[in-house]
Amino acid sequence: MLKKGQVTIFIILAIIIVAAILVYFLWVRPTYNFQEGGQLNFEGCVEDVIKESVEKLGMQGGFANPEFYYDYKTNSVAYLCYTNLYYRPCIRQVAFLSQKFEAELKKDTGAKIQSCYESSVRELRSKGFDVKDAEGNLEIDLSLGKINVLFSAPTSVSSDSGGSSFEDFDFSINSKIYRLLSIASSIVESEIHSGDGGIEILRLTYYDLNLEIERQEGGSKIYSIEDETTKELFRFGIRSYAFPYGLGLNEEFESGY
Repeated sequence: MLKKGQVTIFIILAIIIVAAILVYFLWVRPTYNFQEGGQLNFEGCVEDVIKESVEKLGMQGGFANPEFYYDYKTNSVAYLCYTNLYYRPCIRQVAFLSQKFEAELKKDTGAKIQSCYESSVRELRSKGFDVKDAEGNLEIDLSLGKINVLFSAPTSVSSDSGGSSFEDFDFSINSKIYRLLSIASSIVESEIHSGDGGIEILRLTYYDLNLEIERQEGGSKIYSIEDETTKELFRFGIRSYAFPYGLGLNEEFESGY
């Protein structure tokens, strides 16, 4: 009986060890198990590309190349809500702002992130590693406090001392842009129903943000939402409930609100 019990314990221990090894290699995915310098490092390059694009899109209403916009200083600021009529609420121009921003961010960064990957591959090859690379597929997802990047590219790296293979490269970049887009959507909704986006209430609610509205000639308004900590900015145009010139309200429109 004692021997049978010992055999059972050894079998259980063996199963646990095998399971642990499988979990480690199938899910944990160690980076590389050979000589130092064999890692495919391009996370820093990806982060720089994403942040640069977020800044550009944020200055232009979420578009890399806006087609319907207001010329504001040196930027083309996209209209998110617009009407060419007086006394009328604006019509929403972008149905799902965060999804649109994701699509624009992916389109604007895709080729650059592929270049980051290829540059890292070239660096490994210059160090003597054998690298089999592939054309990558990029997915970007915005969430609260983060930009999640998934770059899928079947890649294998090998040398005399070993090797490893990978399918996906995941990156998470700290960003407040999702929150700014959510507030912009609330402003658009308020503009449709009552005008001026309830900005004074928003200023009291989001005390950690800089919220500005600048009235422009012709009835357009430029909204700016800036996170005071990260300095990320989202700016967009609106023309809603505009008044024709000469009704005694022009001084207010021209001087700002």
